[in-house]
Amino acid sequence: MPGSGKKGYLLIGVYDDGKISGMKVDDALMKRISGIRSDGNILPLPVMTTEKVQADEGDVLVVEVTPSFDTPVRYRGRTFIRIGPRRDIASAEEERILAERCAASLPTFDTRPCREATIDDIDTETIVKEYLPKAIDAETLATDSRSLKEQLASLRLFNIQWDCPTFAALIMFGNFI
Repeated sequence: MPGSGKKGYLLIGVYDDGKISGMKVDDALMKRISGIRSDGNILPLPVMTTEKVQADEGDVLVVEVTPSFDTPVRYRGRTFIRIGPRRDIASAEEERILAERCAASLPTFDTRPCREATIDDIDTETIVKEYLPKAIDAETLATDSRSLKEQLASLRLFNIQWDCPTFAALIMFGNFI
């Protein structure tokens, strides 16, 4: 509910007081936890990574979850929220707030980042030689010391936060051979 936009973390193998429990993280546990992402219980599918961290006291499985553009996110058909110490199923009013916040803050489709893509998926040579000189005046372009990613971001063709091109960049300059 706070809408911080920050990533969330789940630490498996750590007690509430911060002490490492001494458990061992094996491939089966990593697969089972990673499988939560795509087992159909969480919609829309989250962007989630898992990493095993080894310490002398035992292993810790770190699960990093990226905030979703499309809220509310449901687990088994229910939306769960946390406000301060309160963790509960969202009320209809709280779900409405989440949905309205999502609709109000969503950029248009073309300016949204395509998180599955990288800068290598767009034809940067064509952008530099043909598009930038037409989109930006010559004097400004000559004195622009920003990186290509920053220049593209100023034109809504790249998302710095997610380090990926936008859908507009892919539509206009995608390498689709």
